[in-house]
Parts: sequence; C-alpha cells; structure tokens
Amino acid sequence: MLRFFSLLLRAIGAASLLIIALVLVAGFVLTWMVRSSIDQRAFENGYLPSPPLSGITRITAGGMFPSWGGKEFSATSKAGMDLFEDRGNIIRRYTFAVSEGAGLLDTEKTVLRMDYGVNTNPLWLRPVLQEIVQTGSGVYLGKIHVRLLPFYPFSVGYFKLTTGG
Repeated sequence: MLRFFSLLLRAIGAASLLIIALVLVAGFVLTWMVRSSIDQRAFENGYLPSPPLSGITRITAGGMFPSWGGKEFSATSKAGMDLFEDRGNIIRRYTFAVSEGAGLLDTEKTVLRMDYGVNTNPLWLRPVLQEIVQTGSGVYLGKIHVRLLPFYPFSVGYFKLTTGG
C-alpha cells in the first residue's frame, strides 16, 4: 500500500511538472505571437491617453469574454471597473488600480496601467495587468499581460476601446 502511494505521488509530481512546462512554453509562444502582430506596431505608435480616461469606454474588438462590454474609469480615484452586459443590464465587476508608467515589456513607452492585483478580485485575476495607449481621437488599444513569472510577464492579447457613442 505504501508503495502504491509512493508511485501515485511520483506520477502526480511528474504530471504537475509537465503541466507547468506546457504552460510556460505556451506563455512564451503566445507572447512572441502578440509581440509579432500588427497590433504591436499600433501599440508602439500609440501614446499615453490625453486627456486621462474618465467615464465609460466600450469594447470594440478583442474582448476576452463575450459579455465584456468595456471599462469605467474614475479619474479622481485612480481606479476603475470592468463592465459586463447581462440581458441588457450593465454589471460592474473586477476593480483595477489605474496608474501611468513604463510598459511591462515595452519599457520605452509610457502607458496607462490597469492592475487587477486588488484584494477584492478573485485570486485567478490578480496576476493580470493591462496597458492602454491612445491610437486616435477617442480610440484606445489595450494589451493584456499575465504575471505568472516574477521576472517575465506573458502577453496574451489585445483589445480595443472607444469613448462616446
């Protein structure tokens, strides 16, 4: 019986290491794909939103969840929330802290950062950090990072926002 549990623990350990390795490889490949995309060039040409974002923005492309409708920014509190649509109702969920700073991987670019590492968010969301640049009048491009490794965040995609309308 003891031998069975020893073998079981070894199998679980080996499977866990394999899963971790696959996640890391997928993260590096996805980051490479994101950084090689047309959106990356647009992101590099973008600039810090001016005036600062305040109020509601709408997702126009790239939303990670079908019900994700946009973001609401509060210029005075340096915070915001994601907006979701449910049967015609807007639901505010998932708080993020807003700050300006260098991009995580685009360190030469000043971006608007949205950090989900807030205690009120679920644990699975806290490693997420998004960055936004302005690409036109009322048009914004966001990049989504996941901080699984302390020394290298993975980029997982882009989204587009607009103000007004």
